[in-house]
Amino acid sequence: MAYGVRFSTKHLSDEEVCNILIYFANNTENYTYREEFSKRYTKAMHVPSCWIDYKDVKGNVGYAITKNGKEYSLENISPCESGFIPLDIAIEYAKTFVYDLRKFLKRNIHNNMKVSFSKKKRIKLENVITGKKTRNYFERYLSAHPLTHHPADIQRLDIFICAAHRYSRKAMDIDLLYSYLCNGLKWSEEESKWCCNRIETGLKILKVNKKF
Repeated sequence: MAYGVRFSTKHLSDEEVCNILIYFANNTENYTYREEFSKRYTKAMHVPSCWIDYKDVKGNVGYAITKNGKEYSLENISPCESGFIPLDIAIEYAKTFVYDLRKFLKRNIHNNMKVSFSKKKRIKLENVITGKKTRNYFERYLSAHPLTHHPADIQRLDIFICAAHRYSRKAMDIDLLYSYLCNGLKWSEEESKWCCNRIETGLKILKVNKKF
């Protein structure tokens, strides 16, 4: 759970959970259910998933919700435009989502779904890169001198990208990685964006190359 938001759905089927989230999004101001995004996200995660957009005067973000074991959780908050969301701002969006969904559930007497929120004090690398083998390659990159942008350091990053493409079963949360670099490692926004952009671009290229 990247943002500490979980959905307890006792006695509800996956279809019932999704229907509640869809009804919430389509009948609550500022929210929109994205059907096509939800289908693609479900396919990528290999478990029931849902994508909901949120728009207000502060910005436009997407909430990615997916099944995690027996529960559902808010796994990602992404800007609908390009860029990254700092962790503290993402936490505020998570709080807004929890507040609005709780109000909706209470108003519509959906007692079988409970929403809880607990802010994580610190993001760990294993929360961002769950696979041990893939994570080892990123740790090698971090253990040298990544901010010097020496060719050897860039090569270590590119090797990690290849490992992530080959071994990762789930899509990487680039926004969470950005927050880890900024807030956990105290990298500058510029350095964090450079690293994340290279990883994101590299993974896209390798995905296309696989089909070439």
